[in-house]
Amino acid sequence: MIHSGKRIALSDLRQGMFVADVFNDNDVLLYSARTLITNEQQIESLKKQGVSSVCIVSDEPTFGQEETRNDEPDEHLMPSGESILEYAHYQQQLKTAGIVHEQALGAIEASMSAVKMGRMFQSREVVRSTERLVERVVLDPDLYFGLMQIRSIGNYLYSHSVNVAVMTAAFASALNYSPDKICDIAVGGMLHDIGKIKLPESIWLKNENCSRKEFESFKLHPAFGIDIVDGNGRKLPEFTRAIIGHHHERWNGGGYPVGLSGEAIHETALMCALTDVYDLLTSRTPYHAGCIPQEALARIFQCADDEYPRPLVEQFARLLGIYPVGSFICLKSGEKGLVIRINRSMLLTPVCGDPCRRSRPAS
Repeated sequence: MIHSGKRIALSDLRQGMFVADVFNDNDVLLYSARTLITNEQQIESLKKQGVSSVCIVSDEPTFGQEETRNDEPDEHLMPSGESILEYAHYQQQLKTAGIVHEQALGAIEASMSAVKMGRMFQSREVVRSTERLVERVVLDPDLYFGLMQIRSIGNYLYSHSVNVAVMTAAFASALNYSPDKICDIAVGGMLHDIGKIKLPESIWLKNENCSRKEFESFKLHPAFGIDIVDGNGRKLPEFTRAIIGHHHERWNGGGYPVGLSGEAIHETALMCALTDVYDLLTSRTPYHAGCIPQEALARIFQCADDEYPRPLVEQFARLLGIYPVGSFICLKSGEKGLVIRINRSMLLTPVCGDPCRRSRPAS
């Protein structure tokens, strides 16, 4: 069991704390359960969105020992020795995951900044940080799916790149790719949008919600990405290059920049297409409100057999679960909670976290 639910004022929120969940005044999910606060920008973003208080996960392993009005402990809320150890272990895993996640963000930010200034980026550091990320993602994808909720408009392109790397790594693992290929696929995910750095920010923030002229410029970013990585002096596997150059190609031939169709598109590029679209749909930008995970998955399913091969969409859905991590659901008991882990043997019963109670299987 994992304990959460101590409410504090936003002014008391500090780096290193874990928020249980955060909603704005319109009940829109901003951060999902167990999000690590890693920088002041996250706190400032919450402030700008009108959030005045949050529930946090206590750093104390004995958290959850609440008292009744007669000062006697409520045995139902007392954590067992086993749950204390489980909670402490989860906390340590989450802290480590946060560090690895930040390292990956730093590597892609430094790389894109170098390209923007006309220099070659340090591909070795991108590969190293991706290898560290992959090593842990394949062991516990749900933990990193939770960290994907850390988003801000200020670092949108970097966090999107890391999120796609996380999901493509987990996807490749679920499809039984070899460890070496999983790393190369994740590197492709990390670099899939590096070509956007050659475009004005206003265009790539809009993505495909732009004018016809802007969209014609936007469609060039996969080719720009290939030029950037090819000019860096490090030879990437063809399936990694396919991710960068073809993640906007579609099964029916309606994609870009080449208009490939069917099996002419490498499976890794289609995998990245799915993870890219899912993260874009669930992200909030000045031009896009973002949708809940279930809605994003439903919209992707509507494109099966048309834009994406159905077997791959079904595999992706199994990876994310019927209720993906970050989904806000109502239990049969009437209680509400956020999905923090997928029960892949029983997709209808994910593990949910309640802001003020222990996590439990949905039923």
